[in-house]
Amino acid sequence: MKYNINHIINSQNYKKVESNFLVRYFFIPLAWPITWMFVNIGITPNQVTFFRIPILIIVFFLITFNYLILGYCLFYFSFVLDCVDGQICRVADKASVFG
Repeated sequence: MKYNINHIINSQNYKKVESNFLVRYFFIPLAWPITWMFVNIGITPNQVTFFRIPILIIVFFLITFNYLILGYCLFYFSFVLDCVDGQICRVADKASVFG
């Protein structure tokens, strides 16, 4: 099934999200187009999670070697991918053992 951006936006239940302003109005909406792209090409939530692991390892080394701006940017991108993971689960109804 092909999903449009409205499926993704409407899947977000803000009544269940207990998060701060930045997460609710910046990171989650930033993840919508990435979610749309990933869900339409068939990427699963677990694949997104496994893609985040090397990013976080790279972030660790960048921050350790004092490349702070690049490290923090990749860290925030990893957080957006975490939002993408959850949105794919909700839109495509693909819950798994890993969450």
